[in-house]
Amino acid sequence: MVWRLLKQPVQVAWDYELDIEATIEQIERDGIFTDVVMRPVITQRTELLLLIDDNSGMLPFFPILQPFIQAIAEARITPAQIYRFTSYPDEYLYNWYRPNLAQPLNDLLPKLHLHSTFVLIISDVGAATSTYSQERIEGISKFLTALSPCVRQLIWLNPLPPQRWKQTSAMTIDAVLNGKMLTYTPASLQTATRETQKENMIQIWQMYSPTQRNQAQ
Repeated sequence: MVWRLLKQPVQVAWDYELDIEATIEQIERDGIFTDVVMRPVITQRTELLLLIDDNSGMLPFFPILQPFIQAIAEARITPAQIYRFTSYPDEYLYNWYRPNLAQPLNDLLPKLHLHSTFVLIISDVGAATSTYSQERIEGISKFLTALSPCVRQLIWLNPLPPQRWKQTSAMTIDAVLNGKMLTYTPASLQTATRETQKENMIQIWQMYSPTQRNQAQ
């Protein structure tokens, strides 16, 4: 299902091409050639940024992530990048294959594309260990605030079912994502394929305290 998301055509901002069929129709309708008809350039070039939480609670779920990782390694999903983080991204993400290789967020974010970068984050957000961490929530808040203006769409997959999210950081992050944190099930992934960019916007303000919220507005 996520594969389908990566194949959806997207409009490239400010780029246009000649619409031959519409131009001919306009000539036939008006009886005179007055101008060409242009149309937005449509492309299926979507790039994937896959971010995987490697905290200890996620380790049992690594085998189910192999289809993503293998598809990228075999270039069946391309272009694509894989990074890891522990609990929440701070100032760095780390190469999936070389965990000691750090990628500064300040270098990565400017290279993402608002109209073509699709971000898939896979994390239990504390559900696996039944933990609630304000530090984790604030760290994710800071990261999403920086990330969301740089990408076309963001989807968060949680390998645990919603009933396991209660009283954990996952419950708060699900609220931030407008209740659209997804589970690793076909039905949940199918929902993601119907999301539009506007519908997928996250509500960063829900992460702040009332005082911080007023300052952010």
